[in-house]
Amino acid sequence: MGDTAEDIVMIRPEAEEGRRIRVLARHMTTWKYQRSHPHPTLSRDGKRCLFAADRSDDRDDLFIVDLPEEMQDAGPSEGHKENL
Repeated sequence: MGDTAEDIVMIRPEAEEGRRIRVLARHMTTWKYQRSHPHPTLSRDGKRCLFAADRSDDRDDLFIVDLPEEMQDAGPSEGHKENL
């Protein structure tokens, strides 16, 4: 899970070449403040991504994106779920 200048992306290093990075959403943050960094986070069940964006100057909002079914197995491993 990561972000670029404009997108929230799922990064799958084990996937075949050309399919390792998939755009999940455009975050449309303004990048004016540190608080506006999207900080994408995968849900415990690996089915959704939560991220922040300041699409207006006065506040940040949280957004949830449902991951495509073929990407849902990329969630945290059993040993790491208790830390989320």
